[in-house]
Order: sequence, then structure tokens, then C-alpha cells
Amino acid sequence: MIIDANDAALVVSKSPEYMESYRPVLDWLTKPLANGILVFGGKLTIELAKVGDFAELMLDLERAGRTRSYTEEELRPELQAITGRCRSNDQHVIALARKSKARTLVTHDKLLTQDF
Repeated sequence: MIIDANDAALVVSKSPEYMESYRPVLDWLTKPLANGILVFGGKLTIELAKVGDFAELMLDLERAGRTRSYTEEELRPELQAITGRCRSNDQHVIALARKSKARTLVTHDKLLTQDF
């Protein structure tokens, strides 16, 4: 699963509205019998690390072996392959999806959703 930086704060929000909406995401990533993996890399790693509570979740998931990360260098060929083909300003997320083969994206960004 890839979580767009714009939604990261909502995923870990303590607001009852968001807690209810994002419960399936957190359950898939954190429940012992679930098999969710958080995928991040390159620019997205930097963006997600700036979201305080989400950065803590990333660390917890990493310790539990529930993450997969990619370096900027690993993503570069995918970025080059999609240059000029995305409508959104999140080419780095699409490159990550292509490299990781992630098929689940958490975002409210309509253009990113179309690109994905």
C-alpha cells in the first residue's frame, strides 16, 4: 500500500470522523493477522517523514517488518519512463507504484488517482 503524503495526517488523525474512515487502512497495516505492507521511497519518504504522527507509524511498521522502501536511485528508471505522462504532480508516487508493484493507493488527489 502507498499512502500519499496529503493523506498521511488523516490516516493517523485522532478525529473520530477520520479514525472511522481510515480504520481499514490502519487495520490492514497493523493487525497481527493482516498482511498489509507500507511502501515508500525517494521523495515520498521525505514527505511522509515530515508528518509527525505518521513518521512514528512508519517507524513502528518498519520495526515490525511491514514496510518496503526504495531509494531514489532504484526509482530513477521508472521516473524516466513516465516523464511527461502524468497529469498529477506526483510522478514520484507513480514511479514507486510501478517499481514496487503496489496496487493500493490511499489518496484524495483525483489526478493522482487517474495516473495510478
